[in-house]
Amino acid sequence: MTTVEESPRHGWRGAWRAAHAPLAGAPPSARLVAHAIPFVVLPSGVWRIATVVFAMAGDGRHHGAADTTAGLPTPVYVTLLSVLSELLAFAAVGLIAPWGEAFPRWVPVLRGRRVPLPDDFPTIALHGWRLGSFLAAYAPLLLWGPLLGLLTVAYWRRRRTPPAPRS
Repeated sequence: MTTVEESPRHGWRGAWRAAHAPLAGAPPSARLVAHAIPFVVLPSGVWRIATVVFAMAGDGRHHGAADTTAGLPTPVYVTLLSVLSELLAFAAVGLIAPWGEAFPRWVPVLRGRRVPLPDDFPTIALHGWRLGSFLAAYAPLLLWGPLLGLLTVAYWRRRRTPPAPRS
C-alpha cells in the first residue's frame, strides 16, 4: 500500500500515485466514483474559463478587467472559482485515500494527525425524530442533479426539432 508519506521522495509522479492510492477495503466502485468526480467537474471549469477568455458567453462582448465580480476582475474571479471547484472535487479522493484519514506530512501544524469527525457533527448529534426530519429534509437534494439532467435532455430534445407549422 502506498502512503502519503512516500510522495516527497518520488517527485510529482510519486505524489500523484500516493494521493490516488486507495486504502485497503475501499470497494472498486468507490474508487471509480472518487476518481471520476474531478473529471466530472472539470468540463464546467474549462467552459467557464473559455467564456471569459474567448468571449464565448453569448452576449457578444469580451469580459475584461473592467468587469468585476465579487470585487475581482471577472476573468480572475471565474478562474479562481473553477480552480476552487476542481480542488473541492478532488477532495472526494480523500474518502478512499490515506490523506483522508491522516493529514499528510507536508501540511503545517496538522501533519500526521488523524482527520477528525467531530462528535458534535450535526448528523451524529441527532437522534430519533430530529434525525428523521433532517434526513427527510436533505435526502431530496440528492435528486437535484439527476432530475436536472433529465430536464436538460428533455429541453434539448424539444429544441432540436423544428416547430411544427401552425395551421
